[in-house]
Amino acid sequence: MATHAKRVLLAQASEVQERLLKEALASQGVAVTAVAPYAHLETEIARASAARADGLLVVLDLAVLAQLSNSLAAFGHWMREACAPAQLALTCGNLLSIRPEEKRWARHHGALDLLPGCARAAWQKHLVPTVQALLAALDAGPLDMARLESALAAVREPARGVDAAADLRARLAGLEGFDGQAEGVIAKLRGGSGVPVANRPYHMTTYSECFLGSEAVDCIVRETGLSRKAAVEAGQALLEAGEIYHVVREQPFLDGRFFYRFAARGERLDALDLAALLQRFRSASGVTIQDRTYHGAGFPACFVGAEAAQWLTRAAQLTPNEAMTLGQRLIDLHVIHHVTNAHGFKSGYFFYRFYEDEQHP
Repeated sequence: MATHAKRVLLAQASEVQERLLKEALASQGVAVTAVAPYAHLETEIARASAARADGLLVVLDLAVLAQLSNSLAAFGHWMREACAPAQLALTCGNLLSIRPEEKRWARHHGALDLLPGCARAAWQKHLVPTVQALLAALDAGPLDMARLESALAAVREPARGVDAAADLRARLAGLEGFDGQAEGVIAKLRGGSGVPVANRPYHMTTYSECFLGSEAVDCIVRETGLSRKAAVEAGQALLEAGEIYHVVREQPFLDGRFFYRFAARGERLDALDLAALLQRFRSASGVTIQDRTYHGAGFPACFVGAEAAQWLTRAAQLTPNEAMTLGQRLIDLHVIHHVTNAHGFKSGYFFYRFYEDEQHP
């Protein structure tokens, strides 16, 4: 098998995803180098770009940029200025699907594409399209499925505990009675005979458009014949995949009187110009980013979740549910994070920070 003239420089936060992509691309005759430690990433890219001026593709996970306290805007600008004509493809290993506005955001900053993570339990669904997209970027010809299957069969299982979150999100693919697609499960829950969605009171507060965990379990059991234990695993996998969320993001998926919502989907989110919205968010007319204190502890360069949710609702003309979904997606895309990484996105007095504003000793 011929080796392609172009080369891939791989920088992935997930050990599992790195191994899958490396073996998959190598099986197609692509020369692949994994970069570690990430502190030397820009040096390695510049060196490889100089050596192969017209044949380098950098496949970079957004979590790596977050670890480097870098923004996609700044990194994309550096790639264009310092490493042209090297190309950039982005991955987000903790997401199994990418929204249209997120792909546009990535392309706005110079990336060829933003690709989802690869679940081992459903690699044909998740890995094959990613490898096909990368081969197309390399002008490397069609995918040889026989070579890919052979290469992946030789990849050993990772050590216990490695990439546990990705394994959890992949459970749907291994549950008997499902087709391996989160969309199929969500369709059952949202369907006419699915889970009842209503405004529900609790302790003097009404939570809009939510459903009970126990009723979701009832629906999954009824529609699939799974045991309640397996149905709870399916619900937790949906929560980890970002398809549903606990109304105050404090509980896993539980079989009981716990309130959950479907993540918002719709034309308003799909039509967002995420790059422009983030620029406005960080501008003088956006959300206040400043040093804050809480119980005597200082937290530099952060903003309040409630203020961000209100601003997104107003500036992007989103519903409160859509604003909450977008806030969580910004966390999933490694754009922002809770200052102590203790929470998902909440509309309350919780502090969040852009990764690019991190201060290191």
